[in-house]
Amino acid sequence: MSQKAKEKAQQSAGPSQVGPGHLDEKEIADLIGKGKERLIKDGFHGASIWPQIIAWGDHDQFQHVNNVHFSKFIESNRMLFFSLVSKQMGEERHDDIVKGKGVGIILSSLAIRFRRPVLYPDTILVGRKPILPLEGGRFTIQTTLFSIAQQAEVASAEEIGVCYDYKALKKVDLPNDFKQALEDAAKNPGGPVKSRL
Repeated sequence: MSQKAKEKAQQSAGPSQVGPGHLDEKEIADLIGKGKERLIKDGFHGASIWPQIIAWGDHDQFQHVNNVHFSKFIESNRMLFFSLVSKQMGEERHDDIVKGKGVGIILSSLAIRFRRPVLYPDTILVGRKPILPLEGGRFTIQTTLFSIAQQAEVASAEEIGVCYDYKALKKVDLPNDFKQALEDAAKNPGGPVKSRL
């Protein structure tokens, strides 16, 4: 389907009628690829962009995806991101981060701004980027949720995390290896993930 035909279809039918459920696999892959390129260009960490397929059952009585699902989509992306960026710290530190032991992380707050309703069929790309500079024991992550059907951001979020010592049961400053991993992800969003595993 040409770009002009897609625009005409979207104007007459709305985004739910031209979502990924109504396109062939190549068209969907092209749209996802373009969406990922856009997010990386905007500084979001490319390796951890999470494609979330929208299911019909994600809708609520208001005929759009229930907003509670967005926090779940963000959570899945959060775990993928931290799993990937912690790989450069070695196996033990990677386990600390993703399994909540030793010195790891805890989500302190999550604020989501809903910008546009999401309808089935669609695929949402969830991307994140650390906000620099990093200081003390807190860090801020900016998250975006980008609709393939709408070719637009449908929600954004700000997450604040803290480093936490699970053995001592207290907050701690960002360990140097974790701080470096977050800085690398922020400064080189399209680059490969370094791994020491």
